[in-house]
Amino acid sequence: MLFLRSDLMRKSASIPQNRPQNRPQNGEPARAEAARAEAARAPRATAARASAPTSKPQPSASQVDPVQTARAAMLDGVGREIAASFPGITRLGGQIVAALYLEGAPLSMDELSEMLGRSKSNVFANLRALEAAGIAVRQRASGTRHDTFALRGKYPDVVVGAYLSRLRRVVVDKVSLCNRSLELLGEAEGDEADALRDKLTSLRRKYERFATVFADIVPMTDGPVDLEEIIDAVPETMMQMLAAMAKRALARSPSSPSGTTTSGEPQRATTAIKRP
Repeated sequence: MLFLRSDLMRKSASIPQNRPQNRPQNGEPARAEAARAEAARAPRATAARASAPTSKPQPSASQVDPVQTARAAMLDGVGREIAASFPGITRLGGQIVAALYLEGAPLSMDELSEMLGRSKSNVFANLRALEAAGIAVRQRASGTRHDTFALRGKYPDVVVGAYLSRLRRVVVDKVSLCNRSLELLGEAEGDEADALRDKLTSLRRKYERFATVFADIVPMTDGPVDLEEIIDAVPETMMQMLAAMAKRALARSPSSPSGTTTSGEPQRATTAIKRP
């Protein structure tokens, strides 16, 4: 019996025992998986926050400088006005005019470039165009190596004078254009030639009348024109008479659709009565 017991004990010792291992408690695998997913998302979230545009805080009403706001409005308004009135001059050219007016002193090209935030080449191109239009002039003080630029006269008188000079040149050029076209047409015959001759003759007559008005009324000057001084020199009664004449002339102008008057009423047929 003792022999059998010892033999059984040796056999049981040789059989491997299934010992329980340290297993995680309930819920630990889920928490570990969530931690790994969060660690994987963290770099992407950081990169997304870094690439997202940061919104700059808008200045409050108390932080807005009214002087700079008014100055910017003046630069933009004069820039658009000059650009619309003078071919070859961009909005920057008009801003240069406004900057020279507001500064009240000559400015160099470098100063204008820094003040307006534009390249020197663009500033220089517009300065040359302003010189050609008779609005700006180039100056160089004795003992200096750089040119400065100033308005040719008071603003807006200098712009008014330049515009009237340009308009006078346009009228003269159009008269010359009509004459040259009529010379090219010559003695051509036919309905098409006659219609073109009538149009050119009528257009030339109109521009010639404009030229007469410019010669008789608009001052022949190649510089600033003070319209305020001219208006003050005209008696008030004459101004009222001119205003009434202008209203009557505009009321008779054929600006309304065909078949109606300027008031929108149908035109009435009229026949001329010849007296014996």
